[in-house]
Formats: sequence, structure tokens, C-alpha cells
Amino acid sequence: MPAASNSVDSFRVARAAGVSRSTVSRVLSRPEVVRPETRERVMDAIRHLGYTPKLSGQLLTGKKSNTIGLFISTGSPTSTQDLQDPHDLDYILRCLLSRASLRGFHTLVTLVFDIEDPKVDSKVASMFQQGRVEAGIFVGFPEEYPSIERLVDEGYCIGIFDTDVETKREPNRIVTNFDSSVGESAVDYLVSLGHTRIGAVHGDLRRFNGRQKHDAFLRSMEKHGLPVRDEWMLNCSFRMDLARDQVRGLVRSGAELPTAIFATNDSIALATVEALEHEGLKVPEDVSVLGADDSFLSRFFNPALTTFRIDIKEMLEVLTDQVIAYTSSPFESQFSKSWGAVLVERASCRRL
Repeated sequence: MPAASNSVDSFRVARAAGVSRSTVSRVLSRPEVVRPETRERVMDAIRHLGYTPKLSGQLLTGKKSNTIGLFISTGSPTSTQDLQDPHDLDYILRCLLSRASLRGFHTLVTLVFDIEDPKVDSKVASMFQQGRVEAGIFVGFPEEYPSIERLVDEGYCIGIFDTDVETKREPNRIVTNFDSSVGESAVDYLVSLGHTRIGAVHGDLRRFNGRQKHDAFLRSMEKHGLPVRDEWMLNCSFRMDLARDQVRGLVRSGAELPTAIFATNDSIALATVEALEHEGLKVPEDVSVLGADDSFLSRFFNPALTTFRIDIKEMLEVLTDQVIAYTSSPFESQFSKSWGAVLVERASCRRL
């Protein structure tokens, strides 16, 4: 057998075997779903080119690792953001890890602090290529993230929490989403209370849910004939510290303030309330604040937060279930599902 070369990759194996790169990946990760003659042709190419030493023994014998990779994009490790927002990180981890464990699967967790770091891409790719994980779940990543797109193209099963599936319908791309109703319903609700001066603190527009809420908010403002004022349209990229800074900046600017603010999630709503009160304003007497997600702490805010309840636990569990199901029996068509939201009225919004 030739010595393994760093220049040998699945593209060369695919060319030598006369198959697609995704077929090579399936031979290595799920050999039972590939026709025997095709599988043997690919394995011959792997042995001839010296690609075998890069792969684990489990892969070459067709055994499964019963391990999925969980990749979560989060803030800088030097930031306290994660500690301030248990609903986003700790809750997600507990939901996914416990569900996988109940299904008899191990989970390797990778927190990605800098999505632009090129080392992240090679680290993620090697986990799949070496057979350490059979499939992956990605949470908090922007759309068109290169690592995700390459893994899907190579035939690996990839579960994605929150992404657009309109133009991406591969069976091995499994998706659970928020639906597009929250941003529009937020404006509808505030208008029903008599508010016409409405602002928003939006999330990361590179992420599907951030863009969904932003676009739905604008549609509803237009539907009600309300002006969208640039100074009231803040963007915090789902970061509480940025939300605080921007809300404080708006108050200190001396500009006319909105009577109500829609925050992209409950953590950002909390940061908005804190910033307003820091500047001497009261919620909801001076400004109403509306959140989304109904995190566990929302009812304990002061004032208790009016928000939209979304069953994130169910979304994460269904995503995990479907990814694990695919590893046993690959789907012929894509699984994708969206979840709506229910208004929970508490004390942070008032009628004018």
C-alpha cells in the first residue's frame, strides 16, 4: 500500500473510483447503504491512494461510534455573556445531551468562540473524517457556514437548529426552525395596546431567526402604517452587552423615545430593561418591553416579562431524534419542521 500523503483527500478518492465525493463519505460512514460493487470500488481506491491511514478502524470495518458532535457557536471565552444567559447555552446543552444519552448516543461538545478562525474548520472536519462522530448538530451558526456546507456536501448527516431550507433540501440536512410569526405578532400585540412609536433590538442578521424576526417586524410595521425610525432600530447580534450599550446610547442621545421596544429574545429584553432603568426610566410606565422565547427567568424579572413562549426543548429534542434516526436509516427526503409561538402576558407592557 502506498504511504499516506497529505495531498490525498476524498476528492482524489472519488475521481479514482468514478463516484461522487458524497458517495465516498457514505462508504466510510455508512457502508451498508452503498451497493456492494460501488463500495468495493471506493475501498480499492482508498487502499491504492493510501487514504486508509487517515481513517479510524471503526470506519473501515463499518462499525458505528454511536457518537454525535454538538457544535455551539457562542461568545468570546473572556466574556461573561454565556453566564448571563443560561437559557441560551446551559439549557441547550442539557436538552441535547440528555436526549442523545436517552437514545444511547454519546455526545462530543465543541464550543466555537470565533467562527472566523480557520482552525475551527479543520478541527470540525477531522472529527468526521477520523470517525470520532457519526453526525453533527450545529447551533448558533450563520447561514452558509463553510464547514456545514462542506460536511453536507460530503454526505454526512448534519442537524441544524435555525436555518433557511428554501433552497437547500438535501436529505442529510436536518432542520428545526422558529416560524416567521414572532416579529409580526410582536408589533400586532403592541399596536393592540395603543402603541404607535415602536422600536426594536434585533439579533444577528446573519442567523436565520435573527433575520426572520427583523423582516417580520418590518412587514407588520408597514401593515399598520407605522414609521420605522432608524434610531429606534438597534442591532445587538444577540449580545446583552451590546444591547445595553445601544439602549443607553439611544436614551442619552436626547432623541424622542419609542413607547415600546420589541427585543429579539428574553435575554436581550432583560438587558433592555436594565439599560432603561439605569438611565432613570421605568418599565412599563415610560417604555414597554416585549421579549421572545419565554426563558425560565422571564417570570422572575422585575417587572415580569411579557414574551412569546416557544418550545425550544421540543425543537432540540426532535432535532436530536431525527439526526440519530438518520444514522440508522438515511432519509430519502429532508426532514424540516418549524415551531410557532404563544403570547404570555405579564407586567412589562402596558396599555396607553
